[in-house]
Amino acid sequence: MARNNEPDATMSRTIKRRRFLELGAAASLSAALTELAPPASAAVPSSRPTRGAVAPAALKPHAVIYDERFEAARRFALSVRGVPLTVYSIRGDVTQLWYSLLQPLWRRTAVPIAGLTAYAAMFCLERLAWDQQLRMVRCVAGKHAVYASSGWAMERAALIARGIRASSLASPARGAAADGVAAAHGPLHLWLIASPAQLAALGA
Repeated sequence: MARNNEPDATMSRTIKRRRFLELGAAASLSAALTELAPPASAAVPSSRPTRGAVAPAALKPHAVIYDERFEAARRFALSVRGVPLTVYSIRGDVTQLWYSLLQPLWRRTAVPIAGLTAYAAMFCLERLAWDQQLRMVRCVAGKHAVYASSGWAMERAALIARGIRASSLASPARGAAADGVAAAHGPLHLWLIASPAQLAALGA
């Protein structure tokens, strides 16, 4: 009797489609970074490095968390995977993520974590991070794109891909959830959790 290979064929098509989407997202992110880069004419040509010139410090997160309930967050995650960075999903509740990943990870080493989540998850993670002597700050990715559009998600993914700089951090001294304007910035918030030393190295 011939074996029915339909389930295998379906799985193969699903994997190929997922890979196609990931490659497409990576290409789109690369194009976005190119568009965001300053034009060559804006740079001052020089055969020698400028004395005293130091590039702004940037921090690449160890992993990225997103809330898969939101389409904009799913678009963001698809782009970030193309960086590539490890991405973890939640559905509002951070309990499982905390016990299975973050708590054991931060007990070993204070690696930075970024995320695009709803305010409630951001608030909970900030409280948990404080207990590990880590701090959370909200990131500002720009206001050029309409919320939840592909461009909005791409702006935030591009910020992660370039590395988070002090100029992208809002009110670092007060923290993310303590920022009185954070809750008014829409249902999704981009944030960074890092050690005080890592934030200080950014100049935050």
